[in-house]
Amino acid sequence: MPAESMLIGNIHAELPSLQESFATEIGSAPLFLGDLRKLSPADQRWYREKTSWFKQLHRATPLNESFFPLGNWLQPSAANWDGFARFDHHGNGIIVLFRNHAKASSCLVQLPLLPEGSFKVSSIMTNKTFISTRANFSAGISIDWQPENSVEILEVHPAN
Repeated sequence: MPAESMLIGNIHAELPSLQESFATEIGSAPLFLGDLRKLSPADQRWYREKTSWFKQLHRATPLNESFFPLGNWLQPSAANWDGFARFDHHGNGIIVLFRNHAKASSCLVQLPLLPEGSFKVSSIMTNKTFISTRANFSAGISIDWQPENSVEILEVHPAN
């Protein structure tokens, strides 16, 4: 069954944290339960912006071609970070990281199965962009946690 046809966790959009709810739901598709009218105008704008971004990405990129669990997913713990990556076969996709209650200021993300080449990596949370290579992803790239964000969402595209 494709992940896009499942309700992952029956997450309500108006529950804290907005970032964690959104990041969890884009693992399948942005389908939320709840009443968005209960959100503040600022939170409604945040959801509108992030959902519009994801809908555009989802239309252009077959994210269902792969799913990679990241971090401490074999033994989940609130004390460790975890996450997932979803990519098409060309290296377009997303990396979603959950800090949980990890004390570290960064995490090491390894994705050895990306195609050869360079990749543009853009943070959806901070709007920062950097270039990385398949070799860097294989060895592991360090992602800094921003104090104000409990999650990091990265959009990845081949840089060529």
